[in-house]
Amino acid sequence: GELRDPRQALVSLRRMADADRLALHGDVPGAIAAYREVIAGEPGSVDARFRLAQILRAGGRGEEAAHVLTEALALNPGEPFLYESLGDVLAGLGRHGESLATFDAGLARHPGARSLRNGRWKELHQLRRDDLLLQEAERAVADDPGDGAARYARALACCGQGTDAAFRAALERELRELPGDPILQGALAKLPG
Repeated sequence: GELRDPRQALVSLRRMADADRLALHGDVPGAIAAYREVIAGEPGSVDARFRLAQILRAGGRGEEAAHVLTEALALNPGEPFLYESLGDVLAGLGRHGESLATFDAGLARHPGARSLRNGRWKELHQLRRDDLLLQEAERAVADDPGDGAARYARALACCGQGTDAAFRAALERELRELPGDPILQGALAKLPG
């Protein structure tokens, strides 16, 4: 896109710092208003939208946060963290299908982003699509036996809808199979049962 006007960027950064100070001191409405002023002055600011979304979400205004993050993604679809943030906000709102679609869109652009893959897996589990989760986790473990998130996903897919004891046993089995970490293996050996 267009290069930022350095003078406007400095003004925006100062205003964003002021807005963050307001948020830190508990003036959430003031911080939101300040970030909206930054966006009005610099409509292409993805940073201001991202921070505004964080403040909105922390203030229990998830729908607004989702809208702001959607705007940020439209401005810069090349940032994996924006897909992750939007997916997390949508999941928090209980909009798991939309969250999954957001993680999938991010993975289409950034196929190697494990944070997006892990977010996708959380949503597959929420949607009770554990058969697909299990397939994907097994492929990931086969590709990288040291991928702890894939091992966790595999335990979740096989036993996450069952009893706590069954899930714990599956998770401990996965952890014991992690290659090459003697400290972890020693700690796991001391676990009961």
